[in-house]
Amino acid sequence: MAKKVQKVIDKRENKTTAPIDLEDLGQIIPLIPPKEAGIYVQEHLHTQQTIHLNDLIQLAPFLDRDAIGQLVDKASFDGDFSQIKMLAPFLSREKLDQLVDKASFDGDLSQVTGLAPFLSREKLDQLVDKASFDGDFSQITALAPFLSSDTLKKIMLGNCQAQSSSDTL
Repeated sequence: MAKKVQKVIDKRENKTTAPIDLEDLGQIIPLIPPKEAGIYVQEHLHTQQTIHLNDLIQLAPFLDRDAIGQLVDKASFDGDFSQIKMLAPFLSREKLDQLVDKASFDGDLSQVTGLAPFLSREKLDQLVDKASFDGDFSQITALAPFLSSDTLKKIMLGNCQAQSSSDTL
């Protein structure tokens, strides 16, 4: 940790021009002024270094939405919804929707339940349209306050039609 802090001090005193790794910055960011952290992030944005989404999770509480959004645009991402859930409170709806588009959604709504308050209504409606219910609507209950009325009607009509066809059998 001391070496990482020393990198920041050297950078501050112009003893080095090397950018501070985001992984290192993520570990020491609570110790430095927010404005200074933003400068290091901006420097990193202009390098060709790979950014991993996991590194952004540690930085997110200390940076503004624009900086996090720019880092997300450059980040490599393996499609894991758990990473998105940790970043969601710090991203704009647009960036979050873009990140969800890159994720691998397998139709299981439990993947997006924690994201519902942060996603756009349109994106959440799209995910629900892709979901498979298999008669279990408990996940819809958790998502219902965030869904459009059209999507809720479609779900209810689909459920009613499925019940009436099973009643006739």
